[in-house]
Amino acid sequence: MDSTIDLFVPLIGEYGFPLVITLYLLHRLEQKIDRVTMAVERLPEQLEQNRSPARLAK
Repeated sequence: MDSTIDLFVPLIGEYGFPLVITLYLLHRLEQKIDRVTMAVERLPEQLEQNRSPARLAK
């Protein structure tokens, strides 16, 4: 955590607090979107695995 703070302090001084916070939040959001994308890509496979044989017989 301290190394993260040490990284951001010079950036805040040079570019300004709002810009640095925006970039940090965008970076965090990108990671979450990547995880959601991976989950959605695996969804058809998971749905296929969860189908019961009784539903397929109908």
